[in-house]
Amino acid sequence: MSAKSVVVLIFSCFAALAGGILAILLIRGLVFGRIANPWMAVGNLLIAALSVYFFYLGQRGLAYARGIPRPTARFGWGRMMLGALVLFGSAKEHFHPTPPNTPMTIRILEPANNTQAAAMHVTEVVVLLGSIVLMASGVWNGFRRKASQ
Repeated sequence: MSAKSVVVLIFSCFAALAGGILAILLIRGLVFGRIANPWMAVGNLLIAALSVYFFYLGQRGLAYARGIPRPTARFGWGRMMLGALVLFGSAKEHFHPTPPNTPMTIRILEPANNTQAAAMHVTEVVVLLGSIVLMASGVWNGFRRKASQ
């Protein structure tokens, strides 16, 4: 077994393990918790999709490490997941902010002056546009491959 196959085997095992742990945590949260608002439902849906993606990534890596070639994925699922998670986080922060007195919350950065506020808004817009481009490129990758085959 080559060094590359061993590294792929190790990382694919970690990816499959991460997918399984995320699925267990999600199931535990659904059984013992409750969904209080639509943001929680969408968040749980994204966590489920991320869990499935990690498990799929681990399976592909294990097949590659064993020497069983599998066809490449049609869509760019990783790019679409990353873009969706960034967009969801930003939308949740703007439209459903957490109350300031809840325990274990991360404080949002506050600008000290107008220049910092403008820079924060520009950075946020650039990151959101980048996530939209990521999602669009993942979808475009799938349609482009279909047309070329």
